[in-house]
Amino acid sequence: MKITLFWHRRDLRFQDNAGLAAALQSGHPVLPLFIYDQTILEKLPTNDARLTFIFDQVERLAEEAHEAGG
Repeated sequence: MKITLFWHRRDLRFQDNAGLAAALQSGHPVLPLFIYDQTILEKLPTNDARLTFIFDQVERLAEEAHEAGG
């Protein structure tokens, strides 16, 4: 079985994401992926607003994918 892997790098949106839209049109199941880079995360304070944003967006992506049937 073929799948399409979609790597969320900087664009952490489900809607209006051109790359994700192209992956979804591939005709194969899409496996979305986000990689937490420990090298970067360890350098930031735990109360850094950027970390909160990333965590919130990844959680939102998961919820939206689930709602869309994924």
